[in-house]
Amino acid sequence: MNVSTRSITSTQRAEFEELARGPHTTAGYRWISRDQLPSAVPQTLRRKMPRALLMWERKASGDTYLVCNGLRVDPKVDAVDQEPFGLVVHSSGANTGGVFIHHGGWRGRTTPLTPELRTALESTCLADYFPLAGAPSTSSGPLSDLSRTQHAGAFAATLAGLIPPST
Repeated sequence: MNVSTRSITSTQRAEFEELARGPHTTAGYRWISRDQLPSAVPQTLRRKMPRALLMWERKASGDTYLVCNGLRVDPKVDAVDQEPFGLVVHSSGANTGGVFIHHGGWRGRTTPLTPELRTALESTCLADYFPLAGAPSTSSGPLSDLSRTQHAGAFAATLAGLIPPST
């Protein structure tokens, strides 16, 4: 697993602060489309992500952990990979940077596609509705709905990249 940091602009920071204000629950998720992806996700990567699962958890400290788990179609290997980006929004404002998790090691990070399905996904908007194994069927819900799914693994791996290890 590779963790890479990415600085964000003041505009991107404001986007994440708005995302953190949106949820009215302490912890949850909701599907977002490509055009709703935060602009911190590079355009070249956004083009490969028909949708993403936005997950959040608000801590008692007032910090909100946001993870945008993009589903990236990888035609070279006929698969859909998860590519999460996360950051912390403190009560005083968002961090100035976040982390991308590349080649994560959690179970179910990659879902193989048949060549026929890949062609259908690339030529239609079917990818916006394609249910991956373990993906929630509802458009939003509590974070607990994701337990024991590949998205829970993405959330945990991203939080581990955001939280410095205890000394």
